[in-house]
Amino acid sequence: MVLHKLDDVTAIIEAEDADQALKVTQEYCDNGEDFDLILLDVNLPNSPDVFTTLANIKDISPTSPIAILSATEDPSLINQLFQQGAKGFITKSSNSQVTLSAVQLVLSGGLYVPHQALANPATTSNANVVPQPPRSSSATASASNAGN
Repeated sequence: MVLHKLDDVTAIIEAEDADQALKVTQEYCDNGEDFDLILLDVNLPNSPDVFTTLANIKDISPTSPIAILSATEDPSLINQLFQQGAKGFITKSSNSQVTLSAVQLVLSGGLYVPHQALANPATTSNANVVPQPPRSSSATASASNAGN
């Protein structure tokens, strides 16, 4: 997994479906901890839709940045997710270096939009995308469905 390349002290917590993702996020936050980053798969099983799951996770952990993983690059979807508070949109077709750079950018407080989406003004008009150099961080959560 690309995330293991981040840092030796990075904690990675995975969830198999939306219910488990919400449960793990709640338990982690109930213990007074917060995630440095949450990766959320668009097609996470048991999710009514990515917007509902994103909103529910943000309700539980409002300060954790959330990056979306997706097999599609639909500009409308990307725009809606950024409007709802996503900090990154990483396509599953991205190579490992691009994925790692995107995660590092979001961890550093930046926003990541795939280069293909930057060509579409509707995608970035509300995202206020500002390139920033990546910094390192120490805890990451992943709610993903690796098959999608």
